[in-house]
Amino acid sequence: MSGDKRTLLFIGPKNPILEEVRPQLEDSGIYNIHETTFKSHDSQEIVKYLPWVIVFTDARECSKFMNVYGNVIKKTESKIILVTEKEASKKILHANLRFKLSEYLYGDVKAKTLMHKIQFQVRSLPNISNDDLQKIATTSQHLKEITKADSGPKYEVETPAPKDEPEGPQYEFGPSKKKEKVVPHYESAPVQKKKKQDVQVSDIKGEGEASEAEIKKKAQEIGDILGVSVSRLKIGKNLEEESRMELDQEKIATFYEDNFVKVTKLEEVFDGFEVEFEDKSYLAQANFLLNDLKESSLDAGFHELALFCELARAISMRLSVVEDESFGVVVIGILFNTAEFIKSELEQIKSRTGAPLRENPNKVLFNRFHWIETKFESIEAPPGQHFPNLGKIMLLLGI
Repeated sequence: MSGDKRTLLFIGPKNPILEEVRPQLEDSGIYNIHETTFKSHDSQEIVKYLPWVIVFTDARECSKFMNVYGNVIKKTESKIILVTEKEASKKILHANLRFKLSEYLYGDVKAKTLMHKIQFQVRSLPNISNDDLQKIATTSQHLKEITKADSGPKYEVETPAPKDEPEGPQYEFGPSKKKEKVVPHYESAPVQKKKKQDVQVSDIKGEGEASEAEIKKKAQEIGDILGVSVSRLKIGKNLEEESRMELDQEKIATFYEDNFVKVTKLEEVFDGFEVEFEDKSYLAQANFLLNDLKESSLDAGFHELALFCELARAISMRLSVVEDESFGVVVIGILFNTAEFIKSELEQIKSRTGAPLRENPNKVLFNRFHWIETKFESIEAPPGQHFPNLGKIMLLLGI
């Protein structure tokens, strides 16, 4: 419902990372920024900017807003990003999960990271006609105003019925100490070391035991994707856990230091490519680094991490034939987030956390891989080249 430029909503108190990102967004010539707080916002003004991409800087304000505008958020598939300097309380985050956050960032967030996430969410907005947006804005029951002594807008909202399969980022839940209810859990807890068993393969999603034939089949598929002999692989549900727990501290430290440097270089390569999109030599550098990370992970026994690096390389290879710069920049942003994900895995390995890769707290990234897969369906490899199968790699990773 806005003009040619996309208007982003910044809601909440001042935040250093938003102040750093603001000039980049405004200088791009693509975005306007409407800044307000929940207490002082004008509902008639903000509905002009539907569908929304909103960046909140306070979890409580985010929760209040989502409670009021939940129906509009769902109907317009608006995108909600929460950025806080410290991790918000689980109680507040649980309230926000009623409508699902599109993104949640806290702590030492890089301006580049936030910029990429905003660009991705803008790109993910649905195509809704102005007439439909106007109808949603004027007929929804989200604006039933009630009178109270407190200042600021107050509204009554019908509680939406829970969906069987909610969209957006998924979180793990565990029991609260005080009450028998579930609360979000954002950090993978260290897993106790288990007795090493013979080679065992779960089914694709890591549930149940597989037959010997299925074990051989999956091992062969992984070997084919990674380009290694099956004899080099150990396949099992707790594979990463066993590898991370069994390496001695000195080897883990060496693995971390060597590969942290590579991933940092990988981030620099993606940064450079974003600026010089026509120069595809950046992707050749990225593919070299990702292959090096894959081989290093294989040598250490971190086969899931090796598969993940191969997934990133498969995306990078496809990007080499993309000519649409606006789409390409979004994919670069996802690849940059992928490099950050690999860094987070290195941190978990360094701390000897045995949780599998698919339980990484940053697993919201997996949704973007599926989005990329659909966008890349029509892209074919140039003559003489082969693109690894994105869907098969994700299936083997269980993501």
